[in-house]
Amino acid sequence: MNILLSNDDGIKSKSLLSLCKALHKEHNVTIVAPKNNMSTVAHAVNFHKKIKIKKIKYPFADCAYKISGTPCDCVKIANLYLDKKFDLVVSGINLGHNLSSDILYSGTVSIAIESAFFNVPAIAFSAFSHDNDYNFDYYSNYALKIIDLLKNKLSKDSVFNVNFPDRNKEIKGIKFAKLGKIVYEDKAIKLSKNKIIITGKELDELNDSNNDYHFVKDGYITITPLLYDKTDYETLENLEKIL
Repeated sequence: MNILLSNDDGIKSKSLLSLCKALHKEHNVTIVAPKNNMSTVAHAVNFHKKIKIKKIKYPFADCAYKISGTPCDCVKIANLYLDKKFDLVVSGINLGHNLSSDILYSGTVSIAIESAFFNVPAIAFSAFSHDNDYNFDYYSNYALKIIDLLKNKLSKDSVFNVNFPDRNKEIKGIKFAKLGKIVYEDKAIKLSKNKIIITGKELDELNDSNNDYHFVKDGYITITPLLYDKTDYETLENLEKIL
């Protein structure tokens, strides 16, 4: 397959290199990735703003570009500017999980959703470690197997969110799982007269235990199919009754 590979941790992320090396074994890989770390920018895009794009040499990639924009800009540029057709977009491997309601903040997951707008299926991969010096080959080889597992289930707007458990835990298997809900104790801390920082710690995960959060914590790889349609159809149906 012709694969577009991108991430939100930036072109220098070792997890991106690891995933490219694994994908190169069986696929043609084009990289378009942010020049800098763009974590937690969600679905931000740059309209009517100049974006710098530079072609670079990158190990194992057929061609690679770094850009000054956001993760979603990468997908737009790849589909609108490059003279290429892609069979699949792969995002990651993200440094840290993108589980449950946290996907709303994720540039990694937003890459996959943006790809669906271009009618190209996508898979987002995230792993436990936030350490860029971590050996991600362990996860990357699993990613290659998961792509092979899902390839016959991909439609033009398919979006899959994949999370790997902590390397310190034995992988028990794969679970197809729904999203959970994670709650944080957010705080705004004053640093100086005109500067604050927003921070917080994870408090708990809500709902039942039959979701991605619990399965990953228990040592499973989770795969969650996603839709970009956030319509509350039950409420919509009830509202239509009052007219």
